[in-house]
Amino acid sequence: MILDRIKTMQFAKIDDINELRKALEILVDAVEVLSQRNDEQAKRIQEQADELAKLKGGNARPVFKNKKKASKN
Repeated sequence: MILDRIKTMQFAKIDDINELRKALEILVDAVEVLSQRNDEQAKRIQEQADELAKLKGGNARPVFKNKKKASKN
């Protein structure tokens, strides 16, 4: 797993641009994985909050209608 690779990296021993590039790629991959996981969890939390609201007898999420602004002529 990417996070395990980060834990085993020895940043103090990086002395080559190629090693630095590899380390940076690992870190960027980790950020992407964590961001995707965060998005999935946020979606799941919202779905559960909607379900809870329905079970309590309310609406899942309020739907707001677009208000048309009166034209100034």
